[in-house]
Order: sequence, then structure tokens, then C-alpha cells
Amino acid sequence: MTLISSLSALASAQVAAGDTILASEHNTLRTAYDNRWNALKDVVGDRENHWKSATEPGDLVDGKLWYDSGNNLLKLRRSSAWETLVGLTQTQTLTNKTLTALATGHSFATGGADTFKARGLTESNTTAVTLSANGVLMSYSLLANTLASDSQSVRVTGYGNHSGGVAILTVKFGVSGTTIHNDSVFSGTAWFVKILIVRISDVSADVIVSTCGGDTNSNSIFTSLTSDISFSQLQSLQFTLTSYSSGSITQEGMLVEPIN
Repeated sequence: MTLISSLSALASAQVAAGDTILASEHNTLRTAYDNRWNALKDVVGDRENHWKSATEPGDLVDGKLWYDSGNNLLKLRRSSAWETLVGLTQTQTLTNKTLTALATGHSFATGGADTFKARGLTESNTTAVTLSANGVLMSYSLLANTLASDSQSVRVTGYGNHSGGVAILTVKFGVSGTTIHNDSVFSGTAWFVKILIVRISDVSADVIVSTCGGDTNSNSIFTSLTSDISFSQLQSLQFTLTSYSSGSITQEGMLVEPIN
């Protein structure tokens, strides 16, 4: 009910001078006054608590709502400061906000009908790692439910170079880390490995590994994994050096990209 209609309703309940109020009418008339007075108080209270202006209201009390018409923002007074609740512009920048455990398939929605899913690279590691003994070069943790639905997939790319004798580059994936590919890298050879992991079910996946610059320069291998797989759990993917004769192997980078 607006302020004007509340005042009109209250005025219509007035009794003209000289009118006689019967005892039987007293309670009815009083109830009508009380109802309209309470409605008026609600409207006035609402107007006190809500403010629309390009400048902040003068009474800075906690709990007050202010629609900042200059910036199209809805703000709440809390702990003696204004906190922005809703940005009414078409685009809104999140500043110093942390989104945790956000993976492909996880949706976040706007205030309207639009929803979005995480896309693009979720890992871009270009800090080179060099090993001259067996060990892990680079690794990536695939969060639980990153691939939440069947047919979802993730692509992982690793690349680097090698100096010295023959080295065995091993790729592992799974809850505990099952070997999905071994590749011989020869001296002076730049290497490149691309891995596509496709969820078939929560406990199985198709894996396609393509290599270049290593074993016979290029190779593609298809593997169906049915053990050590659980997409409802955290899983790791590792590039490791498992055998070498001399020299060292370097991984220059690793990229991880959810596909759908």
C-alpha cells in the first residue's frame, strides 16, 4: 500500500462533526482506524528503511537499504558501512572474490535466466622442471566430480626436451596413479604428449594418448581404463621419469583443458 492510498484510507474513516457513534459501532470504527493506522505506520517505516538517491541517506543506521541510483547498485548498511548487494548493470566485476572448487560441469547463475559453466584452461604450468633421476616432472589433481557426467572429457598437454641417453617418460592417471603410457625419449629430442580422458562411467574412462618427438617420432594409443578410476574422487595425472641412461629430461609445460 502506498503512502497516498494509506492517508486516503485513514481520512475516509473520519467521523464528521456532530455525528453520533452508537455503542454498537464503536468497536467496528476503532478497528477500522487501527487497521489503517497500522498500514500507514508500515508504509512510513518502509520509507524510512529504504532510500533511492544518487547520494547516501543522512541517517546511517544499520539495516537501511539504499538504492544508489547514480551507480545502479542496491546497498545495505551493515556494521557502519555500505555493502553492495546487487549490481544492476549488465556486467558486474567480482573483485577479490574467491570461487573455490569450481570445475567444469559446476554451474554458476546470474540473477536472470543465464547460467554459465567453467571453461578454458584450468591449469597452465610453464615453470620448467628438469630431472636427472627418476621422479615426478609435473602433476595435476583432477578434482572430484570435475567430469560429473558420462561423455565429459578433459585434455592434458605436456611438452619438453631431453639431453643425454634414452629416457622413459611415463604418464600416470587415477586415484593412486596407474600407468597409461610409456614413451622413449631420445637424446636431443623435443617431446610432446597430448592426452584425452573421456568419462564412460564413474569408474571407467577412455584414454587416447598422442605423442610426438619421442618413440618413433609419433604415436597414438587408445586405452580403456576400468581400474583405479573414480570420478567422484580426487584423481591425479602425472608426467614422470621412470628410466634413463644419462643426461636429463625437462618438462617445459603442462596445460589442462576441460572440453565439455
